[in-house]
Amino acid sequence: MEVNAEAREQFVQKLEKTSELFRLLFEKDPSGMIIGFEEREQLKTLQRRNEAVLKKLKSKEFSVAVVGLEKAGKSTLGNALISSIVLPEYTERCTYTTTEIRAGDEDEAKIFFYSREEFNDNFKKLLNAIGYKVAADFESLTLETFNRYWSAVENDESNRGLYELHNGTTVEDIRTILENKNDLRPLLSHAPMEFKGQDEWSGEAFQIFITGFKGKRADGSVIRGAQPYAVKKVIIHSTTLGEMDSTVLYDVPGFNSPTELHKKQTEDMLAAADAIILVTNVGTNPNLVGTQLDMLRKVRDEDGIRLNEKSFVFGNQLDRSGTRERAEGNKAALINDAVNKHQVATQPRVVVGSAKAYLERNGLFSKDDRERGLTGADKILDEWQMDYGIDILHDKMKEYYDTDRFAVLKARAERTLADISKYLRDLLDKYTPEKLEQINYGMKVVLNLNNRVDDFVKEANILSRRYQNEIFRERPFSKSLVGEIETIYPHSDEFEQLIIDVENECVIDTDGNYPLSNVNMKLREALYLRFLRNLVETAASITGDKQKEIRQALVELFLRTLGMDSNSPFRAELEQSANDLFDEFLRKSKGSDCIFNSLVERFAVSPLETLITAPFAEQQRLTKVRLSLPELFSLAVYYSMRTDSSEENAPKVEDNPVERMKLFAKILAHEGLDTAAAGVDANEEPLRNIFVENREAVCGGLNIDVNALPCDRWAKMLTNGGVVLKDLPTRSLNDFVNRIEDVIYKSSWRDANLQQRIERLDQAFVKYIGARPRQTGSDLGTQLDELYEKSRKLRAVTCKEEMISTLDADIEILRDVTVNAVVKAIGLERAFISVVIKNINLIRDGLSKSREGREIFNDWIERNVRKIKDSEFAHIDQENMNIQTRKMIVASIRQVADSMEV
Repeated sequence: MEVNAEAREQFVQKLEKTSELFRLLFEKDPSGMIIGFEEREQLKTLQRRNEAVLKKLKSKEFSVAVVGLEKAGKSTLGNALISSIVLPEYTERCTYTTTEIRAGDEDEAKIFFYSREEFNDNFKKLLNAIGYKVAADFESLTLETFNRYWSAVENDESNRGLYELHNGTTVEDIRTILENKNDLRPLLSHAPMEFKGQDEWSGEAFQIFITGFKGKRADGSVIRGAQPYAVKKVIIHSTTLGEMDSTVLYDVPGFNSPTELHKKQTEDMLAAADAIILVTNVGTNPNLVGTQLDMLRKVRDEDGIRLNEKSFVFGNQLDRSGTRERAEGNKAALINDAVNKHQVATQPRVVVGSAKAYLERNGLFSKDDRERGLTGADKILDEWQMDYGIDILHDKMKEYYDTDRFAVLKARAERTLADISKYLRDLLDKYTPEKLEQINYGMKVVLNLNNRVDDFVKEANILSRRYQNEIFRERPFSKSLVGEIETIYPHSDEFEQLIIDVENECVIDTDGNYPLSNVNMKLREALYLRFLRNLVETAASITGDKQKEIRQALVELFLRTLGMDSNSPFRAELEQSANDLFDEFLRKSKGSDCIFNSLVERFAVSPLETLITAPFAEQQRLTKVRLSLPELFSLAVYYSMRTDSSEENAPKVEDNPVERMKLFAKILAHEGLDTAAAGVDANEEPLRNIFVENREAVCGGLNIDVNALPCDRWAKMLTNGGVVLKDLPTRSLNDFVNRIEDVIYKSSWRDANLQQRIERLDQAFVKYIGARPRQTGSDLGTQLDELYEKSRKLRAVTCKEEMISTLDADIEILRDVTVNAVVKAIGLERAFISVVIKNINLIRDGLSKSREGREIFNDWIERNVRKIKDSEFAHIDQENMNIQTRKMIVASIRQVADSMEV
């Protein structure tokens, strides 16, 4: 009688009552009023655990997986354990899929086949294992195509590891499948095949599905078919199990099977089995190897138990040791490896012997035995006076089944029942009559919203970084300000009415003379105020729009995180309320809006006052420059550190004193003024005259006109380089002309085409400008005085037209200085980011870190929760109406639980 039969039966009864409990629980609350979705899923998990351990205890089933390396004798041991030749025995690889052996009233076997879909999925996994990435399946891939692919892998040195790993193994499986498509197709999705009696088991019609064995060639090599590849499972019922009638043996593919699918099949079987017998070849290789150890160490079974806690080791083929002394040494080596070195089993569970010796002693011969002849294994072990090991293994396994394995099942049953009881009590504790009365679903919603603050904080950080990166990367404010520069500072044709209005204010003298000076001053004063207002308002507009965009994004993020529906009828109201909440946080934390008036005025006033309020070529402008020198000097640094992208050949300008003077030269003397604003460059006419005087040399050999030369571009290069040809001393002008003539009177000039001639002159101008001496000796004050004196010689304003032209030139310079210096100095992006990020952080910290802030937020939630969760609150009243129903359900469940005594 089974040692633990009475205890086992007690657990069976408890688990059966618990099964009934689960049925009644779901029956009592079909609509999930108490047992919600999550609780129901958890209970179903506990139900499955209960059923699994109940099945194990009721059936008394003892599943044993026989595993090991290929050709270690696993199938032979399986036959010895059941004292019957059921499993195939060959010297070559023979186990292609797991074979299951159970006790039965009659000897019969069933073969189950893969469906077409399952087989095709497995085939694709084989292709994936060898790196075949082209879309293909069992039906579409041809043997020729596959062979071409594998030949390419073989010849690719970078794939050497892949080739050596799979060639002759996985690759041969794929080839066998492709070669035998016609044999495999009829078997896929085929109904199970049945074979009765041991005579049919030993016949080729059955064996071919297990081993694929079709015969042997003249050289003795095995001829195999592809039929085993279609087999999903083999179940054999045998009448020869005797005392092992509760045992189910699984003959599993070898650890070192070349097929990944078999390895996965083996791993799954190890996890599910009650016991594992690791079969090794102790006769010729007593030491355990990596493939055996890896599998046993890494896998845990369904109860979470490590495999080595349920493992046996059977050292097979002891008769092949050669001598008794070597056999004893091999036995000791195996025990040391298994017990001490690798700890895959305890010493009582390590058994050595010979399954073949046991079968031959009992007159059980396989077809392979009859063909090859007996091995005499039993005689060898008898001579050495060593046990066959099979009976010892039987006894060890029976002892394990009656004691250790039952202890595991008992612990699992106890743990399952305890978990079910605890979960059920916890569930019922949430729904005591008192608590059901106190349920406030509205408060639950409020608490849920409070818990979402952390989510908003995380998302606000992400939003902050996104805008920060976007603004620094795209520089939208600087670009917008530059793009609006002509609107901010319009030319005279856009303020004609203002000119008329100013003229009407000024009194014409008795001689009827135009009050030029008075009109000029009043017009410039009016423009100064208009231009400054335009600049400040434009900067405020472009930054204000982005500020509103970011605030709106933050508000939407806030409400979305709290769970407001996008179609909420309260959307506009909630957005305004959230804005008010954020403003309250900012007020308390001294946050601020992005107002940059003072910043813009700080850098824009000096150039505006100097260029607009102080007329050109008058002492007042020089005085303004001197008074605003610190501000203008700062802007001059920004102005000089730029590269004019419109000039392809212009070098990158670094900040230096000479370059900084260009800004002052523009303001005081209109040097380097863009031709678009100042008309034709002053250098263009004298430069063109030089080429006209040398027309014959310039045009010689080509049918061209002097006007084909880009004199306007060269004139501008000279002007930007500080050269005014008409102001050059005679000697300097002659030097310049000589440099030009040195180029056009060279002997190679006539052989050059027009483009080549232009390129040579380009180089001459660049060299001339670069070789000009820089003014470094005079101080800044002297240089400013010189520029002022130069302005007085350049342009005398004597009529209205000259006044307007000069004013437009000043406006053009103001645009240039604003774009290339003021915008950079203001740094709208840096200032904006500093303020906006600070505000986001203040709002975020107010919600998450400040106690006062959390109180403000909680008060806001209480006022707005019904609007945020409008649809949820529509159901709350109905929920409260269900309380009485829930009370009745809980009472019913409690009554059932008490009656089950879980």
